[in-house]
Amino acid sequence: MSNEQIIPENQTFGDAKATPEVNPEVALENQPNANLEATPEITPPVVPVVSPKVPPKVSPEVVVSEVTPKTAPKTIPQAPLSPATPKAAPKAMPNSTSKSTARRIVVTSGKGGVGKTTITANLGMALAKQNKKVALVDADFGLRNLDLLLGLENRVVYTAVEVIAGQCRLDQALVKDKRQPGLALLPAAQNRNKEAVSPEQMSQLLDELAKSYDYILIDCPAGIEQGFQNAIAGAREALIVTTPEIAAVRDADRVVGLLESQSIKPIRLIVNRLRPAMVKANNMMSVEDVQEILAIPLIGVVPDDEKVIISSNRGEPLVLADKDNPSLPSIAITHIARRLEGEQIPLIDLMAYHDGLLSRIKRFFLT
Repeated sequence: MSNEQIIPENQTFGDAKATPEVNPEVALENQPNANLEATPEITPPVVPVVSPKVPPKVSPEVVVSEVTPKTAPKTIPQAPLSPATPKAAPKAMPNSTSKSTARRIVVTSGKGGVGKTTITANLGMALAKQNKKVALVDADFGLRNLDLLLGLENRVVYTAVEVIAGQCRLDQALVKDKRQPGLALLPAAQNRNKEAVSPEQMSQLLDELAKSYDYILIDCPAGIEQGFQNAIAGAREALIVTTPEIAAVRDADRVVGLLESQSIKPIRLIVNRLRPAMVKANNMMSVEDVQEILAIPLIGVVPDDEKVIISSNRGEPLVLADKDNPSLPSIAITHIARRLEGEQIPLIDLMAYHDGLLSRIKRFFLT
């Protein structure tokens, strides 16, 4: 009976003519799997048999996980960029603080030969003796002399031009004074003209100096051309140096107007090389005459003395040369430095001192 049941089945498969080749191999296996072969292409059960680790439901999650790491590296490099910005911020912060603390004073006159460089060298040394960190900047490109008066000409290796050009660091160009550790000189280039530097570059240079020093004294060249513009670019205060001569006073008056137009204040006056005997004989303008013309506050009067010339030729500032027995110019410059610090020190009455000296000489010869 079993054979009779199989024969009609074989006949039906024989009529199909598409399955006789399959019957010897699949007759016993594909009958239970025949339904499975129709469904594997549609139903997912075949997928877990082939690759159970990659189901279709997990694949979108994998895609999401692949997208998130792609976005994550975009955010991860942005994280180090954010700490880089605070590093740039501290650079700007010291600049803002240094501008408010470091005093940038330009020493100028308009006329040449009135003693700007001598005042700058001695005043810087006097401030350094008061435990202040002082940077002296020679802005007279092409005609530098500040290194000579300080006795540092043999130690100059780099200048401000190399610093601005990026050929050396600022600390490499600064010449430290061995007599006063708080004093440093930034020399000007001897073989360059004043057009080699722009006012913007000078201002940036002073910004860097202001981070490390209490005072920045800028030795301004004579005239009101490019060198003058460079020297006053980064200055906040000014000292007008003039001699009691009508030509020097008129040039100083012109410079005062230019400084006021640049909002450089306060502007103070130093009357240099005063000769009381000539003033008494009405052969030289008095301090009061100079003040009346310039109309700016007086911070000091420096008398004329041959010791100033001697100390300059030796390359030693007068405030250091005669510390045991200070001369009147040395005392006057030291008082100017103390007045810059805010001390209330009366001016030396040079006329009374001169009269007292003459009277002492007369009494010496009469007795």
